[in-house]
Amino acid sequence: MPRSFVEEKSYIERISDCKFRIKQGFVPNMKVEGRFYVNSALETLMFDELEHACQ
Repeated sequence: MPRSFVEEKSYIERISDCKFRIKQGFVPNMKVEGRFYVNSALETLMFDELEHACQ
């Protein structure tokens, strides 16, 4: 069963204004955390896309 948007978003943690961390377990067998950098415009697009993918 797919996770909801709220469940998916719980794996993403803001570290700074433009830096985020993806917690272990976001995808099956993910053994290390991930980091990514986005500006405010891309952040909006990223979360919109994640929400759309959860529907």
